[in-house]
Amino acid sequence: MGLAWTGNGIAAVAGGQADLLNEIMDHELGHLMIGPQHENGTFMRDTLQVINRRVTPVQRSIMLRNAERLGSF
Repeated sequence: MGLAWTGNGIAAVAGGQADLLNEIMDHELGHLMIGPQHENGTFMRDTLQVINRRVTPVQRSIMLRNAERLGSF
């Protein structure tokens, strides 16, 4: 299970399938960097049941643009 509060820069992961734990953490951090929306076929999909590291060019661009914000509290 994971949650992200994008307004205050907090992501939390508690439990989940051991083999998907990294996937869940990536997904929740993705919410901090991209926003609350989900996108099927990518690491930001709504249901995390299999490993999928796909990042679209748009997601990559948004993450790179917002990466500095995470370190600038």
